[in-house]
Amino acid sequence: MPNDDSVTEVKCEYYVPMGKPGAFIIKVPIVLSNLKISIPIKKKIDLNKNCRGIKTNHNKVYLKNSKLNSNGKLLVNGYIHKSLKYSIYNLDKITEQSMNVDIPVAANVTINFDQIPICKTPNSEACFYEKSTPIHCSLDCIEILKDSVCNSSSHYYIEMIISLKLTLTQVQNVFIPEPEGNFMLLSDNSKVLSLDNINEDNSYCVVGYDPKKGLIANKIVQSD
Repeated sequence: MPNDDSVTEVKCEYYVPMGKPGAFIIKVPIVLSNLKISIPIKKKIDLNKNCRGIKTNHNKVYLKNSKLNSNGKLLVNGYIHKSLKYSIYNLDKITEQSMNVDIPVAANVTINFDQIPICKTPNSEACFYEKSTPIHCSLDCIEILKDSVCNSSSHYYIEMIISLKLTLTQVQNVFIPEPEGNFMLLSDNSKVLSLDNINEDNSYCVVGYDPKKGLIANKIVQSD
């Protein structure tokens, strides 16, 4: 990797992205639901009974792709790999020991959708029927809200609470209406333009939004 002395700092020019105005149909991922769930976990561990204290406690969370079942429940599965280092009192000396343990994670939650998912029902008379696109679950954030090693009268156990932020999406057809209002025409001395006034067969407009100028447009004339 080059050092800082050999890297040239350059300036950049920002531009407003522009595209075809509506009305038309696009196929895009739709956010069906954003949710946050907290999963309590409790597991017995075989910690040395002479343990005198936890020195280090590290966790790695491994989760499978969460899936939505036919009953509208989201299934979350995986495990937490925990590494512990602790001190014990043995033969009048304090020594250090370590332990690795995999803690299973299994939970389900009933989903309330902000947007209704599309679930097509096949027609038995159809020769071919395209299935609806699957619902995708993306993991946005993992937090460990509680993580402690507890001691009862007979054994040690781990108590944890993990928090997951998830987003459910599905690819659907979406109608994009024609934008309303006048546009500032950038390619013609910044005149105000209404899309209804574009009647030439050999021209079209691309439009965008500038925070300072508002709705903007560029008129594109196609060559013969």
